[in-house]
Amino acid sequence: MKKICALLMIVVLLVSCAGCGSSDKKGDKVVLKIGVPNGDDLTPMEIIDGFKKENPDIEVVLDETPWSDFKTKLKMQISAGNAPDVFLTDSGYAASLGGMGAAVDLSDKIKNDLNRDDYTSALDVIQDGSGKTFGITHSLAASAVVYNKAIFDKYGVEYPEEDWTFEEMLDIAKKLTKDTDGDGKTDIYGLASGENITTGWLPFILAKGGAPLDDTLTKSMFNDPKTLEGLETYRATVNDMKITPDRTWVTANGNTTTAFYTGKVAMLVCLMGTTNAINDNAPEGFEYDAQMMPIGWTGERHCIYVPNQWVIYSKAKQPQQEAAWKFIKYYLSEKSQNAVAESFSTIGIPVRKSALEAIDKIDTIPANKAAFYKGLDKHGITLFECPSWEEWKPKAEQAIMEMQSGAITAKEASDRIHKEVKALLSK
Repeated sequence: MKKICALLMIVVLLVSCAGCGSSDKKGDKVVLKIGVPNGDDLTPMEIIDGFKKENPDIEVVLDETPWSDFKTKLKMQISAGNAPDVFLTDSGYAASLGGMGAAVDLSDKIKNDLNRDDYTSALDVIQDGSGKTFGITHSLAASAVVYNKAIFDKYGVEYPEEDWTFEEMLDIAKKLTKDTDGDGKTDIYGLASGENITTGWLPFILAKGGAPLDDTLTKSMFNDPKTLEGLETYRATVNDMKITPDRTWVTANGNTTTAFYTGKVAMLVCLMGTTNAINDNAPEGFEYDAQMMPIGWTGERHCIYVPNQWVIYSKAKQPQQEAAWKFIKYYLSEKSQNAVAESFSTIGIPVRKSALEAIDKIDTIPANKAAFYKGLDKHGITLFECPSWEEWKPKAEQAIMEMQSGAITAKEASDRIHKEVKALLSK
């Protein structure tokens, strides 16, 4: 019922605002409509205010909606042809918009107006097979492994070092999985990871040399033996090794983050934003640190990240598109990127290299914040976003969820996902 009410409210807002604040001109000013889900929580208003001050010829109109409702609203706006001129969205949807012709190709603008050396490789990662770029990265949610120092100290296990491997991570997890009261039930799990693509199954697939899709993002690789091997290892952490908790245990203990800061999980694969929840809720004196994602069995490391995107709406008129690009360039300036860095724990990691240095100067734990971004240029990899990403990912995760519960085998999950993803990619 709540979802239905929320959708009805969005429809009413779309209808009632179809003609308001959307004129091309306001006097001599170009009116630029910017879609900012979660408002100041994701896009510092000091950046918006700075842009307005430096561009008095542009009238900025903000379209603010909670993140949970923004995409639903945005899809309806795109269908109606009245989406914001530039807006923030997730990387998967940016790829979908590019495939359907709703996003402006920014390749030439990047080439002509930006110095690539000033930015990490995450700047323009949402592309199609021909090299068209459909979004500019707003910020990154990047993965690493956080670890409870007290548990490591109590059982005499050394903290992980930067050159650690997946094998070593699993070996440590085995050593730190404990039945502390002798009742036959696990009280501390050595490792917790998600059931999702980012912090769950994708790291294991990549570590074994597999991949969900090929390099062109047009062919399913779920039938590749290496991908299957990665799924099987991921399954085994819960069902055979029993070093990772199952969903029932996680639910009973709040979630994996809560289990970590309450001392029930020794290591947690997580995104950088999770450290904010840990710092806000952990008991006083809780000590933890972070380490880069471990090196896989192939000898390669993969640092998975989610690049939220600024997208310019393809149906926006030319003056609005030009103003939108001017805004994106301002957002990528050193001043703006430093503002992103100052709020990294809630907004994400900036893409300007000089701004990364500002993160290390912030006096919060974990001390090794660089674990989340140090390897991005060399080892960074996104979520294999393509035009059908929003369709194939849920199907893959449903099968993998069933696999983790023991309902199907890894081979059955792999075969099913391959068949479904292959069909979606061939559309």
